[in-house]
Amino acid sequence: MNAQNFTQKTIETIQTAQSMAQENQNQYITPEHILYALVDQDGGLIPSLLGKMGVDCNTVLAELDTAIAALPKVTGDTDVYLSREADRVMQAAEKSAKSLGDEYLSVEHLMIGIFAAATPAVKRILADHGITKSAFTAELAKVKNTLRKEQDWMNRQPQARAGKAQYRI
Repeated sequence: MNAQNFTQKTIETIQTAQSMAQENQNQYITPEHILYALVDQDGGLIPSLLGKMGVDCNTVLAELDTAIAALPKVTGDTDVYLSREADRVMQAAEKSAKSLGDEYLSVEHLMIGIFAAATPAVKRILADHGITKSAFTAELAKVKNTLRKEQDWMNRQPQARAGKAQYRI
């Protein structure tokens, strides 16, 4: 796992998950922490996609809060580590980025990693809200397709203007 290949939003997500683990006196960052950080990003891609899927993000966050509160706690000044499950999420996210041909590991890859390595609590929360990998990837594909079309259009604009300019009198 190479953090240099993380997008800024991915770094923020991991930092938020780490802070949440510390605040909740959890020794490990778990998929619950990562999913909470993804869903809680203001104006982020994940809450936007979930909203398009008809998911109430606030309800998901409340259920994740409950799941995080049930995690084992430690007292004292301890370091926070990545749990085995969270490590599997990261590995699956990295694999997803590679398979999609993306140079950087982004929040959508983390979400796909969550689907691949969810804990029983996360699986239940996702299932209760109808959040499936196939529905998520379908919404993601729509967004990426729209962005690709917009980028293609914008790339053609300077060429179109340059072509017209040579024929002006």
